[in-house]
Amino acid sequence: LKWHNWSLLIGFTAREGLTLHNIKYAGRPVCYRASLAEMVVPYGSPRPPHYRKNVFDIGEYGLGKLANSLELGCDCLGVIKYLDCH
Repeated sequence: LKWHNWSLLIGFTAREGLTLHNIKYAGRPVCYRASLAEMVVPYGSPRPPHYRKNVFDIGEYGLGKLANSLELGCDCLGVIKYLDCH
C-alpha cells in the first residue's frame, strides 16, 4: 500500500487481526512489524480495589477471528479503498 510518502505491506492473523509490515516514510524504514498483541479493556468501578480489574480481550478470543468484512456504503462512507482479507 502506498499513500503520499508512506509505503507498507498489510497482513492479517487470526490472533492479532491487522498487521503492518515494512513501514517506510520517503523510502526510509520506520517500523519492521506493527500489530496489536494485546488490548487491555478496563471494566468496573474507578474506586479501590476495582480500578485494577481488566480483561485481556485479544489474547482470550483472538481479534482476527472476531473480525468481519465491511460493506461499501454501509460501514464507511466517502472515498475509501477496501482491502479484503479473504
